[in-house]
Amino acid sequence: MVPSCDMLAHWYAALQGDHARSKQEYENQQSERTRISHLETETNKKLVDVYQCLLQAGVDRNESKREAKLKKTAIKSHVLQLAQIKEVKPLSLSSQTPDEANDHVTWLVQCHASGGSGDKLAENC
Repeated sequence: MVPSCDMLAHWYAALQGDHARSKQEYENQQSERTRISHLETETNKKLVDVYQCLLQAGVDRNESKREAKLKKTAIKSHVLQLAQIKEVKPLSLSSQTPDEANDHVTWLVQCHASGGSGDKLAENC
């Protein structure tokens, strides 16, 4: 049995319709793949930016910690230096005899003239 021309025309039209639908579906899938690829690229760029920001924040935090530690160390050092300074006792000239007061003044002038520092004065008082 030989198919009729009408039958062949109907099959041909059906095949053309199937082909058009398949082609349209293929183009839609290609478009969706392209859209997803662009979205993935944008997302990866954003992730890289966030990662870089987090790395920089970590570096900044470590620098801040280091600076705070150095500052704390410097403060401790200054406190220790201040604690080691000997207190110079003030001269009470009013309770001394004029000769004793004069001797202290003479001694201070001599120390100062010989280049004596405050520490040296404190040691000798």
